[in-house]
Amino acid sequence: MTAYPKKPADQKRLGIRFDYDGDVTIDNTEYHKYEMQPNAGNDIPARIRRWREANGGTHAVMASVYVKKGGTKKDVEEGLRKANDEVMGA
Repeated sequence: MTAYPKKPADQKRLGIRFDYDGDVTIDNTEYHKYEMQPNAGNDIPARIRRWREANGGTHAVMASVYVKKGGTKKDVEEGLRKANDEVMGA
């Protein structure tokens, strides 16, 4: 189930979506797990489209995002930052 973005216009603009993939426990801490995946279509940013074509299509996982259960806005930002670093090869 896609958690974000919900609007088709936002999906095209961003080129990615975050699909909820359940709960996981890492080092005794519970997290919500989201999979960052490329969207379909040719109206998405070229960079994302190229990644999608080279890595298995719309179901390929670009990165996993872990957000601490009951976490703060800072926890969400940290999870997204780590996923971004994973995609960008940092």
